[in-house]
Amino acid sequence: SLRATFPAHENHAIFQSQEPVELSVEVEQSLHQADTLLWELVNDRNESAASGEIPVPAGSQPWRTQISLHPAKAGYFAVRLKLKNSALTVPRAGSRPSGFVTFGVLPAIEKLPLKWIDDSRFGAQGTNFLETGRVGQGNPFRPLFSLLGWGWCYANYRMFELESQGPDTFKPQLLVDVLRSKPDPVAQAGLCPLVDLHGLPDWLSDRPEGQPSGKHPHRGQFYPPKDWAAFERYISSVASERAAVRRAHFPGLRHNYYDIFWEPDWHWKGSDEDFIKMFEVARRAIRSADPDGLLVGPNYGVLKKGNQLLRRLLEKGLGQHLDGITTHLYSIPYGWPEEQGLPEQVRDLVNLKQQYLRPGARILQTEWGPYYAGRSVHTGDSSAILRTHMAQALRAHLIALGEGIDCTWFFYTADQGIQAGHGAMFNLTAPNPGYGAVSVSPKPTAMAIAACTRLLEGTTSLGAVQFLDQGVMAYLFDRAGQRVLALWSVDGKQRTIRIPTGAGKVVCYDPMGNPRDLECSEGVARVEVDDVPVYVAGIAPELYPNRAAAESASLRSLPGESLPVSGLAGDEILHAFHKGQTVPIRLIGGSLSIPRNISPGKWLVAHGQTAWRGATGSFLVEVDSPVKIETKPGTKEELVLTNTLASTLTGALRFRADGVTVNGAELTLAPGETISDTIPAQALAGATAERPMEIEFVDQYGVPSQGPVLRHFFPKSSRTHQPMSSDGSLSDWLLEDFYTFESIENLSTGAASWSGPEDLMFRIGFRHDEERLYIAVKVTDQSHVQTQDNPQGLGREDALQIGLASRFTGGGWEVSQKLTLALRSTEGNIILHRTPHTSGLQGGSLRPSTLGAHVVREGRETRYLLAIPWAEIDPQLAPKSIPARLGIGVSVHDTDTDNNDPKAHKVMDGFGKGMESFSPEHFGVLQLSP
Repeated sequence: SLRATFPAHENHAIFQSQEPVELSVEVEQSLHQADTLLWELVNDRNESAASGEIPVPAGSQPWRTQISLHPAKAGYFAVRLKLKNSALTVPRAGSRPSGFVTFGVLPAIEKLPLKWIDDSRFGAQGTNFLETGRVGQGNPFRPLFSLLGWGWCYANYRMFELESQGPDTFKPQLLVDVLRSKPDPVAQAGLCPLVDLHGLPDWLSDRPEGQPSGKHPHRGQFYPPKDWAAFERYISSVASERAAVRRAHFPGLRHNYYDIFWEPDWHWKGSDEDFIKMFEVARRAIRSADPDGLLVGPNYGVLKKGNQLLRRLLEKGLGQHLDGITTHLYSIPYGWPEEQGLPEQVRDLVNLKQQYLRPGARILQTEWGPYYAGRSVHTGDSSAILRTHMAQALRAHLIALGEGIDCTWFFYTADQGIQAGHGAMFNLTAPNPGYGAVSVSPKPTAMAIAACTRLLEGTTSLGAVQFLDQGVMAYLFDRAGQRVLALWSVDGKQRTIRIPTGAGKVVCYDPMGNPRDLECSEGVARVEVDDVPVYVAGIAPELYPNRAAAESASLRSLPGESLPVSGLAGDEILHAFHKGQTVPIRLIGGSLSIPRNISPGKWLVAHGQTAWRGATGSFLVEVDSPVKIETKPGTKEELVLTNTLASTLTGALRFRADGVTVNGAELTLAPGETISDTIPAQALAGATAERPMEIEFVDQYGVPSQGPVLRHFFPKSSRTHQPMSSDGSLSDWLLEDFYTFESIENLSTGAASWSGPEDLMFRIGFRHDEERLYIAVKVTDQSHVQTQDNPQGLGREDALQIGLASRFTGGGWEVSQKLTLALRSTEGNIILHRTPHTSGLQGGSLRPSTLGAHVVREGRETRYLLAIPWAEIDPQLAPKSIPARLGIGVSVHDTDTDNNDPKAHKVMDGFGKGMESFSPEHFGVLQLSP
């Protein structure tokens, strides 16, 4: 066997800048004939940095050698190792694949000093035992938190653990001298603790009779306490101890922070009033025992849903009992953060804080991390998967900080299993890695985190920069008076963009923190960006003086209008920048003359002696689109166009998706006129989840008016490497696989009778392998009614209908069919019916096993599962002939009863309205990952 370690840092393999990197290699078993050790050093881009060959003699004794590695830069590195003749390589270690070992070199970037440790902008979840290499021994935070730049962690005071036996069994330690005599791991590591109090013990939970207790780790979050005084005493006891701990160990901690819930959006079943009362009682207890202590929450798990719940509670008064907000950033389904609307959702949360909480309240993002999303570093191209992991991690956390979250936590420090990959580090614990790793090694994500935290710790967020190139996202930060810009390509494409800097030279840091000087021509730098964020430092504060360069513009105009500008007078030429283009704009008598052919969007306008170098100030102007484009209410494929100008416009719609442009017919709009148009079928079929459809109207002046970006038409199916279970439990599906439909906009029938998600909502997910397409649907409604004997009548009661289409041509989908799946509510039989349409497949009633159909009704939930062989989708498809895309439509039918009398029939559609009259050209497009 072949073994390789880094003796200097065997348990974490992270080196300081300029520190020697020595790799120890050992062949532990005898070789019958001589061989050659081949080694190669590669970086995070999978580029070769060095390589070599070392003779390995035959013999029965272990053979050892050392390889001196001299990486020229900071970052992530992998060393591939193999014996040439025998093809022997290093085995898998925990979650790290076979074939290579990894290490990291930290960047030579000095972090800004913090006045208080709770000013840190970064945290993480996950304890490991790297100091000793023995589980449960040594400081669980050192040295990893310091190496990667994380400043926050959890301190566990969960009530369901500490008072599981009854009230007042937790005895706080209040003597400061006694506390000082005992080491505090959090203080030793220089971290800020967030005190985690979530979860009531069974004896305290006011759950209805017959309801089971919760299960670890989210136990006791379903219902309020039945003894409010006991709950208050426990919170007060913990706050008393933490106040003493702060005096004993944390002189640099400004406040203690307390959190009483963990993702209650998944668990809470009580009333809003009791939920708010828990915060009222907890805050009163905290302030009585720890006057400087702050209560934060509610720590929702899914940001979009959490914002909805939080808004409702804040309207009812929760903000009176909150000192700050905690949240997680997760989305359903899982995807790229921009694709899932993360910037808009964080912006919404920040607005809620500003509207309802006291000035100075902070937002702490306490958990988010990417995972491999159905892929595996053990079976695929590990370098590509790891790069995607890094890009997703950095982008989400930069969006969080850039949009106004004060502190963001990474999840998880190291992998907890072989496949999922949430960790920033590989967990080398063998054979099955779990929590509390004793040996880790970095992924590219870890070293990118180290660069990010060193550059942005101690900074102030100045907001999103929205005048750079299309497809580029950027955020501006103040770093002790210096401006730092973090930016990347949202679509992953590599591009060189122009950035006004107002300086002669700036420094560009790559994702690993390696600096490179960039000369600026006339105050404008050319910067290369791709899917992983880079940073530009040294931008002139005079050109970016404050948030004005990154916030929503206060000045708005239409093309061709005259725009008064406060504080400017006289006549001169100003310069405006947008998407790499500089346009001179004339100032006449203190008003800007906006050109008629100027592109809509945000423009950075500078005044000074020259265009950008030496600018004395700047402001933003947002030029509105001449044509307003929206989707028609209740649909996603019909567009509504409105001419906002006082003149007639002539032009055409243009649809761009996945590098293909489809042009619509010429349209003429009179002043103020509104007309409708339909998205062409070939445009719908050309889009993907990663490359959603962009819509614009280009008028006779060449001015593009931007329309909505359509995303929800394009679900994804991840490849699975083992068949999905067919028992209807959906136990091997991930919540992140599902797309949620819970809005009145998704109703095509019965909208007036719908009263919210508990009345009718559904989630649908897709997976596939070489043999089948798997479709799982979870429907929530009050009752299940299916009594029809005639298959044609199934859709009049509770049933699922799926439309499938394949072989797309310019004229649409050539092959299509409709499947109806139902569960008889009388005898529990599963009914499956196919309308073959153009598929040429067998129509009428089918045996459920033909399509792997299963239906289960439990409580208020009906679960449908299909495992469809490829030939049952399209006769030309055979095993292993997985198509790149399929047309997909879905309708969920629901009929409720009131005293056995049927109530109004409701139908909820997803992925377009193609099922309503069975129009495959209006289906969504399912993308199947290879």
